[in-house]
Amino acid sequence: MTLLIRRLLIDIVQFFYYFFEAILRAILIVLERADFMPRKAASADSGEETKKDTEAPSNTPITKSEDDISKLNRMLASVLNYLSDDEVEEIDIEYLLANTEGLREWWDQYRENNKKQIEEEIKKSLGSLSLEELESIREQIKSK
Repeated sequence: MTLLIRRLLIDIVQFFYYFFEAILRAILIVLERADFMPRKAASADSGEETKKDTEAPSNTPITKSEDDISKLNRMLASVLNYLSDDEVEEIDIEYLLANTEGLREWWDQYRENNKKQIEEEIKKSLGSLSLEELESIREQIKSK
């Protein structure tokens, strides 16, 4: 593989790394502001807030999000290390999926979510197709 293509792939992966990291950090900020604001007492005549209202909720959502960020960071770092290795002449996706902990599961989940999106797009576009196009699609489906 040429050095230019390898550098381009590294740049693309780095871009997505920082992009997803920024998104996850934004989600963390929203969760911190929305879910962890102290609640006002339910009744106006009560001068004291109950312990339940002022108690800070558990940090489980934040911890889970931080765990997700660290897993994504680890997976992306592993992929970048592989891509930046000058001894690798051909990128082997199967090798990456097999040797990067959690990457195959993440990829399968991503593909499944993408499959649902593709199905929805197809459903929405069926109404605009002609009868001949619909029959052609039906034949393609039957032949499989």
